[in-house]
Amino acid sequence: MKILVVDDSPIQQKIAAFCLSELGEIVKSDSVKGATLQLMTSLKSKEPFNLIALDFNLGDGNGFDLVHKLRNMESAFHANPCRVVYITASLDGDSIQDQCSEYETVLAKPIKLDKVLEKLKELNLEVK
Repeated sequence: MKILVVDDSPIQQKIAAFCLSELGEIVKSDSVKGATLQLMTSLKSKEPFNLIALDFNLGDGNGFDLVHKLRNMESAFHANPCRVVYITASLDGDSIQDQCSEYETVLAKPIKLDKVLEKLKELNLEVK
């Protein structure tokens, strides 16, 4: 599984990457701009990400901004939708979840592997 972890906090990024490292190859980014470049590169090389775990509130945008760009790129490249887990410290995770598609879900910080696996099952993403 190829996973993109996007968080502008180096500590939170390391925690997320550590929790997800057992699931596959980890690529990290700390901004919407950097993640957009990673996503475009992966789609061009026909090696798209299976999962994006991203902080909802980033310094240069929010999770919805990034996922909107992702969905447009996937459409342009005729790629299947990548699964997305929004990671948030917000107490209002339910309002974020209400705006998610069937390929997206919300996980509250602090993240733990068992909670991540639970969310991946919700997204019908097979974990080996």
